[in-house]
Amino acid sequence: MYIRAVRFGAWRKLQAGDAGVVDEAANDLVRTGSMVSVYECHSTSDIELVAVAHSCTRLRAQPFDYIEIDDFFVANYPVATTPGTTPLPDANRLHRDVDLSGIRARDAAIRLAFVGFTLSRLPAPELRVVAARLRDTGQPIPASSWLLAGV
Repeated sequence: MYIRAVRFGAWRKLQAGDAGVVDEAANDLVRTGSMVSVYECHSTSDIELVAVAHSCTRLRAQPFDYIEIDDFFVANYPVATTPGTTPLPDANRLHRDVDLSGIRARDAAIRLAFVGFTLSRLPAPELRVVAARLRDTGQPIPASSWLLAGV
């Protein structure tokens, strides 16, 4: 499965069938050109690693919201292994770019709505626990991160 960080509100509405938020959801998919940045995750541990890696780059405590995209959807597009840019090298190794050059981001969001996606959220308190556990296993969680404040 692949995951993509998103804004919870728009994707929750899209999941409920609100077609009025398709453009807002599409904006979460393509940020640069036609490439969609995703992470290929094979376990809950991979998802937690990516969530903490993304959260390390944020200035304040907030949940990590993401969609799970089925391999079936991604298989229709070229996928390239590309270096991620988070502070955690292990998370960066999971980074992929999906090339949607043959389709508009809006259409991709519509297809995802029909094919199905899973919207998930890791709350900030849970992220702190995961970050502390990852730090204890040797992951280089930045000491200045909000994730480790008070831990």
